[in-house]
Amino acid sequence: MFFGQMRLLIIIVLIFLTADILACSCGRVGILKAQKGSDLVFVGRVVKVNEVTTKEKITGTETEIEYRRYEFTFKVTSVYKGRKSSFMKDTITIVTTGGGSDCGNWFRESEKYLIYSYKSDKKLGMRIEDQTTDLFITTNVCTRTKMTGLLTFWERLILRLS
Repeated sequence: MFFGQMRLLIIIVLIFLTADILACSCGRVGILKAQKGSDLVFVGRVVKVNEVTTKEKITGTETEIEYRRYEFTFKVTSVYKGRKSSFMKDTITIVTTGGGSDCGNWFRESEKYLIYSYKSDKKLGMRIEDQTTDLFITTNVCTRTKMTGLLTFWERLILRLS
């Protein structure tokens, strides 16, 4: 009985070791370092969520995959970095994969967020990140992006003073 259980455990471990595991892993980033590494830092309320689905070919192959991304439009209420950027307007659209192991964010409509974002021209999604597209603004779970609340008061104060 013991050897049967041990054999099953070894098989399970081998399956996990050989599987193609993709996950998002982030280190902690300080407020000022996150601000420095961002192109735009702002507070905004989500006014629109749009799902965009297309089919894309993987570079160098005939393989076609479904490519899904989300466009979150924010009504900007405060700007902490990027005031003079060509992207900074009354509303900003953040493009992301919507969460999961690919590090994308999900934002709820009508909620207010503190967004650390950056410009990119890389397509979002597994196995197609080597392809480029028009320049857009994005963020991911490894930035300090978060829903605003009582605890973000201090962070916003530090951003305002820097």
